[in-house]
Amino acid sequence: MNVSLHRKKRWVLNSVITALALTVGAAALADLEISEDQRAALIDLYNATDGDNWERNDDWLDGDVSACDWYGVDCFESLDSVGVHLVLGNNGLTGILPESLGDMPELRALVVPNNALTGPFVMHAEQYSDLQHLIAGGNLFDSLSIGPNAAPRLLFLTASNNPIESLDISPDAAPVLSSLELSNTLLSGPLPGVLEGRDQLGTLDLSHNLLGGDLPEWLADLDLSRLHLDGNDFTGSIAPALAALADDLEYNPSGHPDQQLRLDLRANQFSGELDDWLADHARGFPNWLNLCWNDLSVTSAAAESMLAEEHMDGEFEYCLGRSFEAPQIAHSGSWFDPERSGEGISMMLLDNGQTLIHWFTHAPPDHLASGQAWFSGNRKQVLPGSDMINLYAPIGGEFAQGLPNPDEYLIGMAARVDVLDIEDGGLHTRQYVNIHTGDPGFTSQILEYTQLTQLAGTTCDNQTEFQQFSGAWYQPDNDGEGFVIEVLPDDRVLVYWFTYAADGSGDQAWVMGDGEFLSSGVIVGPVPGAPIATVHVEDVHLPSGALFGDHFDPEAVELLPWGRFELEFTSEDEASIYWESDMEDFNGAGDYALERLATPKLAECSED
Repeated sequence: MNVSLHRKKRWVLNSVITALALTVGAAALADLEISEDQRAALIDLYNATDGDNWERNDDWLDGDVSACDWYGVDCFESLDSVGVHLVLGNNGLTGILPESLGDMPELRALVVPNNALTGPFVMHAEQYSDLQHLIAGGNLFDSLSIGPNAAPRLLFLTASNNPIESLDISPDAAPVLSSLELSNTLLSGPLPGVLEGRDQLGTLDLSHNLLGGDLPEWLADLDLSRLHLDGNDFTGSIAPALAALADDLEYNPSGHPDQQLRLDLRANQFSGELDDWLADHARGFPNWLNLCWNDLSVTSAAAESMLAEEHMDGEFEYCLGRSFEAPQIAHSGSWFDPERSGEGISMMLLDNGQTLIHWFTHAPPDHLASGQAWFSGNRKQVLPGSDMINLYAPIGGEFAQGLPNPDEYLIGMAARVDVLDIEDGGLHTRQYVNIHTGDPGFTSQILEYTQLTQLAGTTCDNQTEFQQFSGAWYQPDNDGEGFVIEVLPDDRVLVYWFTYAADGSGDQAWVMGDGEFLSSGVIVGPVPGAPIATVHVEDVHLPSGALFGDHFDPEAVELLPWGRFELEFTSEDEASIYWESDMEDFNGAGDYALERLATPKLAECSED
């Protein structure tokens, strides 16, 4: 079923690195060699970061191989010397970067994201003389310091997703720095004063930190094309942030809406009235501004009109002046929009910290003959409120057989869901869907869901003896399809089967039904292999007739009688499913064994 849960996906470097690779490819020469000082610095790097245990260390330290041919070392011709790009992301580097790396002549790019590098990242005075790109996100650096006259050519610096607690940049260091990304670190206090006067900065991302206080007046003197301060505790007026944006911002109509977002201030403590003065900052294009989850109120028609045209997705009424609550385990269950009954999502917060979402919906016009569509995806959400979960809609499978080649399945549609907030029992999501048709493009919708079911055991007040059977289940030999089982507090069970049409088309199909347990789930000396709990689902239906997105009409949904299920659980992680369908296309009856794929997190409650 949920292919992404057990498929290892290749990590893709930032688009900046793609550009670097193209640059290198144009100038690289097979017979280039670096100086002895450069080679010595690379050897220091290898020894300091446990090179023997890197994921890949092809040819490193081999005296018969040019250092330019060591894994991750890209050499290129640079005037009268040899330039170097070090690209070692996701490669198992540990420890502290050696100081000698900063004295390495002609090091132009240092790309070491998603490793386990520790300690402070320090560019001492006059070090990194030729470095232009530093990409070091996803490590364990606790501070970032750039000393006097260091990194004079540094353009791009990203060290997001590190536990960085302090930032120190000397006034004369990195004078041409144009992009600084330090999202999801541990920076605290006011907006870092070391950024004052940095008029070369174009991109500044300090989102999801512990920063706070009023924005300083000097921020308005910057000339930024992108400013992200979301997920902090800033207070007071948003005016300095608006003034910090450059006057000549350009709109890219072909870009994804998130790429068009230039000023992101959501989830702070900003306050005040948005009056006519806000309209003076209009840019004339959509999706460049996000002010959600701040104590702001719209008090003029001009400001309201501007926000309707230019705020992210044109949506602002539902989120201004509202608080934000991240999803909790009690929110695991099914959700739906009462005005769009016949589609919805099943959301589970898993015991491994990930959020698993299945979106059961319908196909766009003329896209899937079956008329049905479903998406699934999972990831650990570290930035609630803006952290997307990518979902995929595999096609090409067969009913009760899954995908013939799950590692190379076709994607009928790709989607993403942002779980925006949960408040007063309502779940707000923003759903982007890229429909792979003759006219590809993103459709976007913000929906407000109501919780339809709640998993048993997600609070200390809704415990049952069967709650351990909730989760995602599948048959490994039938990868690419499977079941979501929701055990409810009244010992009933909601079952979804995400599969494919039975007509050989490869289109998606999904059916659902609810039933109840017929035998005890308490294990007391069971006979090996005998069921410890049984569920009968007598009324399984196949929803049909509706269309996707803006075309959805709940009046068009037909619940076609499909058949029945019987589930037998032989342990908390093993079960069997028997089905019988009354619909001619679905092959009558069948059965197969199931294994647990994902386990929801349940409440920890005392015995008292």
